[in-house]
Amino acid sequence: MWDDRALNDYLESPQKYVPGGKMREAVPDANKRAAIVQYLKSQ
Repeated sequence: MWDDRALNDYLESPQKYVPGGKMREAVPDANKRAAIVQYLKSQ
């Protein structure tokens, strides 16, 4: 389930959250992660 916390954790450390996943770049800035999560929820 991709709730706010799961999305935030994934964006913060994608390889830790989904080992072997295609996303390699983390989003270290908490404000940017929050903006991405809000954007995804609006889609």
